[in-house]
Amino acid sequence: MAIYRSDQAVVTFAAEAALGGYPEAATIVTQTTASADVDGAHAAGSLVITIDNLLNGLAVGDMIRIGSPDKLAGSKTSLIDNEVRRLVALTDSDTKLHLNAPTAFHHGNNEIVTKVTAITDDSTDIDKFVTYIPGVYDTVTTPDFTPTIEPRYFLGTGSKRNFSTAYKGTQSYNGSWPSFILLNGWPLRFPIGNIEDTCTTGSGTSFSADVKAGDRYFTLSASTGTANNAYLLVGNSPNREIVRLHSSNGTNAACKITTPLKYDHSSGDAAVPYSSGAVTHTITEANVLPSISMGVHMLDSDETAANAFDRKFFGGKVGAATISAEEGGLLVMGWDTIPFMGMSHNQKDDDNFTGNVPFYQLAHVMDRTMVGSKTGTTADGVTYPTADPYYFSEGTVSLFGTEFARLRNFTININNNVEPRYYIERRGDSRNRGPSDIVEMRREYTMEATIALPDSQAATDSTTTLFKELLLEGDYGSGMRGFNIKLLFTRGTNDTITIQIPDDGDLTAADQSPSGSTGAATGLDQQGAYLLETPHPIDGSNPYEVSASLMFRNLKMTIVDSQMLYP
Repeated sequence: MAIYRSDQAVVTFAAEAALGGYPEAATIVTQTTASADVDGAHAAGSLVITIDNLLNGLAVGDMIRIGSPDKLAGSKTSLIDNEVRRLVALTDSDTKLHLNAPTAFHHGNNEIVTKVTAITDDSTDIDKFVTYIPGVYDTVTTPDFTPTIEPRYFLGTGSKRNFSTAYKGTQSYNGSWPSFILLNGWPLRFPIGNIEDTCTTGSGTSFSADVKAGDRYFTLSASTGTANNAYLLVGNSPNREIVRLHSSNGTNAACKITTPLKYDHSSGDAAVPYSSGAVTHTITEANVLPSISMGVHMLDSDETAANAFDRKFFGGKVGAATISAEEGGLLVMGWDTIPFMGMSHNQKDDDNFTGNVPFYQLAHVMDRTMVGSKTGTTADGVTYPTADPYYFSEGTVSLFGTEFARLRNFTININNNVEPRYYIERRGDSRNRGPSDIVEMRREYTMEATIALPDSQAATDSTTTLFKELLLEGDYGSGMRGFNIKLLFTRGTNDTITIQIPDDGDLTAADQSPSGSTGAATGLDQQGAYLLETPHPIDGSNPYEVSASLMFRNLKMTIVDSQMLYP
């Protein structure tokens, strides 16, 4: 008998262009002949699509495709992103289509909407985007549906002390990716904010029209550097990003890329070809965190595709995360809390229920060969990351300009205090009672480390130590300032992860000290890190070591590597 096994599971993620818009296209579908036109532009993240003519035979529960990959007449072109969503309600004389999940792509005026009954798996896999893994993992807390069933007690019934009836309450989708070994910097930005790519480039061109986050198609003002499979650095700072061309038309530089754009770009923004060398990815804070989709694909032990158990979770934000390492180990990260907005799945039928099981959605099957980013010699090829991990022994930690060679471990905690919010809104389906939004509250950073003290002479002369720093409380004579921290992990030449605290600290050793010209300073929005406690107990440790607890205001991460595409 075939069974589902944990070691057969594949869990992947991808960034969303808008909250809840899980990115998955549908190029090959079975559809009806009737169609309707989209009325006006609709941004990615839309839960309602307005059409300007009725779509015959459309009913709640139907699947629709928004956008069409086919070349169309008039103002409609072949450069249109498409996706499938399920109808949960029809209003305004059936011209407002309420969707089960927000849209992943921007849809323009007069794009086509059709009813679909099946999706054919695209053999090139170019329609699949939830294909990234954060690192090496073996356990995941999937954010499966958690209902609230509320007992109610009516007076005067025969129930006595038992509840009279039960009602359905809110739904929640809380998950975590508790511990994974970093192989690159893919997961680092999601509890922080934005990422900007920079690299050495050749001469290039620019966008000939505005493009939106989530778009896979754009047109350039010239065809310079637009060969198939080429990498382009597009956009202007601070939203520069690297994309890979799937195909292009050299005549009018109409381009299709392998993964959706992360940011909006304006007409005239640069689009230049990658030349050579390592790529720098800079992660900085944002008020609104990027959201993610999570895919879970399970084959049974016979690996029968028809028996696959697939789930797609959308609208997730990394509420809390940790980055840690300890002696003899590896650099490890954890996404400790990730609340989501909702889910879809492929479990269509139930003998005890008439119709489709709630949250069923036509979707592509996630094959195990799809894991990873789109790399390799062809635009459609995908692989697991093959890079070495980052070793604790290859890292350095500097506090207030002093490198602590005897650091035994450290943990950085990031807490965004995100909260699911439930608003009054038209859902159409009483079974859909998940969060309407995921809201970030105040951000908190802390750090813990275990550090062996330096030799006795260094500790008693003018050398900065943890004990002296605790007594100073981050005040060096001119007011509360705090100090700089730098963590650097070096995997090889042009292959590093650097964490700077605060975010404007210089990377040189001289400027990491309290007297440095950059980084921590007095005044509002300028201060750095502070020691909260460093007890010096007599506990039998030799050499003498202490546990330090710190807090800090902000940070910045810089990754230098050969990984071109970041989610």
